[in-house]
Amino acid sequence: MVQLIVGHAAILLALLCGVHAQSFAANPPTESLSSASFAKRAELSGPNLSPDGQHLALVVLATEGGESKYQLVVLSMPDLKPLNRLDFSTGSLPIDVNWVNDQRLVMGVGRERSLGRAPRPSGEIIAVDLDGKNKRVLVGDRSRRAIGGASGSLTLPVGFASIAGTPAPSNGHVYLTLQIAEVRGAGNRVQRTAVYDVDAVNGGTKEIGSIDKDSYRFLVQDGVARYAYGLDDGSREHVYFRSNADDEWTEIAPDRVGKYLVPLFLSADGAKLYSISNASGGPGEFVRSELDGSKRVVLAADPRADVGAVYRSAMPRSPYAVTINDGRPRIIYLDESKYAKALSGIGNRYPDHFVTFSDLSETGDTAIVYAVSDRDPGSYALYDFRTSTLRPLFQSAPWLKPEQLGERRPFQFKAASGVSISGFLNFPPSGANARLPTILMPHDGPINVANAWAMTGWEEREAQFLASRGYLVVQVNYRGSAGHGRNFADSGKRQVASGMLDDQLGALAWAVANGHADRQRVCVYGAGYGGYAAYELPLRAPKNTFRCAIAFAAVSDIRLQTEQERYELAVQRETWGMDDPHFVEANSPINHIDEFSVPLLIIHGRDDPVVAVGNALAVMDALAKRGKPFTSLIRAKEGHGFIDEQANTERYDAIAAFLQKQLGR
Repeated sequence: MVQLIVGHAAILLALLCGVHAQSFAANPPTESLSSASFAKRAELSGPNLSPDGQHLALVVLATEGGESKYQLVVLSMPDLKPLNRLDFSTGSLPIDVNWVNDQRLVMGVGRERSLGRAPRPSGEIIAVDLDGKNKRVLVGDRSRRAIGGASGSLTLPVGFASIAGTPAPSNGHVYLTLQIAEVRGAGNRVQRTAVYDVDAVNGGTKEIGSIDKDSYRFLVQDGVARYAYGLDDGSREHVYFRSNADDEWTEIAPDRVGKYLVPLFLSADGAKLYSISNASGGPGEFVRSELDGSKRVVLAADPRADVGAVYRSAMPRSPYAVTINDGRPRIIYLDESKYAKALSGIGNRYPDHFVTFSDLSETGDTAIVYAVSDRDPGSYALYDFRTSTLRPLFQSAPWLKPEQLGERRPFQFKAASGVSISGFLNFPPSGANARLPTILMPHDGPINVANAWAMTGWEEREAQFLASRGYLVVQVNYRGSAGHGRNFADSGKRQVASGMLDDQLGALAWAVANGHADRQRVCVYGAGYGGYAAYELPLRAPKNTFRCAIAFAAVSDIRLQTEQERYELAVQRETWGMDDPHFVEANSPINHIDEFSVPLLIIHGRDDPVVAVGNALAVMDALAKRGKPFTSLIRAKEGHGFIDEQANTERYDAIAAFLQKQLGR
């Protein structure tokens, strides 16, 4: 089976080395991509190098009878011959895959989710040799069923586990974080977070740190938990430090942590801390400091955007570059090492892509090159530092041809609040850019989520689908969005029906004023919070701003969300004003059905665990009683968004037909 799957995928391999930078704009499209092309999911993902660079692990997806069957496949290098596969049960997949030595892997077990959201971790961790032998469930009994035939779990407290990292250099061990619920005295239930050093080969465990806090993370170096950090119920950041394993935790002074400080790693000698931080709440900076957070030296920063990924060399693991994700992402180089020079050179060869190293062998001889663009959701290649050669691996979606997709152009405007707001215009593949029928597409979240330039997320692919049908798509990272510092994110709290909508309308006005959007032909479409905004914007905007609205997996009654697990988080409750009945009453679309004045398309999964289908059914019932126009697509066996490819094909066709009727082309 694995030979068939990998062999089929090999036919689809994209030759990244052979893609000329100008090819994206050189040839006009011959025909539009089908709905099924946008619904189709990647067959290959997550390539991961063994420490010695001699083996490659990657995740393979095969759809059988409408069900998702995932495998972890191990290939030998350099011939890429499949050596083994690890099969997962339907809907389960490997996440956070780590090589703990040259022969053994450790990974979490996740459940697939839609709307481009990362798989939901199950809290279970498994280990297996590269030849498929010695399967072991490190944490969680259910994962034994997910992969079959594994030996029993470790002797650990009951709790939710995640991988906290691996030692460097690799030694067969892995660090596991465990969220532990304990009862102490008189039935008092408290939450403790602990981190363990686990021998993934023989199953030996050692607790190396714990703190009586919920959902904390640890920074471990040389087998010692040095930092513990997380948020309190008021979303305030706390960071604790200790010099060695025998010391008590000491909280770093609040004036040094400020709005946020995320410890990343220590210097090779253990004397300096590297972090992403900004005490005043501005964009996150890459900082080197003393271990207590004092004497900050800013190594990389941007006045508008957070520092994103930090790239490190092979041992001694020195940082050599960081990314800045503002508009089109870019790299800031910190030194002139061989890694920096190689990455810069590859990036210069493919200027239409954003190129990074997604993985690096422990030997420092081999890297996985990951390249994305506004019209490429991901191409992978192998780079050999010894010979300076690039070898193609695969594309995430080779059936999505760049010449059949449109440009995603970053833009900025000054909102009514006076704050500079950024966004993206997705143009049709034809190159048309003036007075286009327009879709305003708010992103989900609403807090700490953002649209990006590269076509790597669900909403970016949705935008390309709409653009392929001849529409201009306007996306805006309104107040509350991620990527511009804690203050900007916090500015979205209790703004779901006011400031966030103002920013979206400001982006639309900018697109009209600059001649791109036809003000007479505008629709709004969104999912999750974006669907909520699709209900709200026609109510809040000046009359006749919108011709129609599409609400997918949308919140219509904020009261219903208090029953959903994700809204137990303080930041979500505060954002949606859930503890203020007057706010909830005034800002729930279900309470304003009489004011609805545009045709609606309502889409929802009947088994949605995040935004209950009752949100959609209530709106449909209220509209029907009032004789107001709407169309609906309620899909059984689908959750928060659709996963099944046929269901998504049906959804795309319904959207295209609805927009054609309301806006034309």
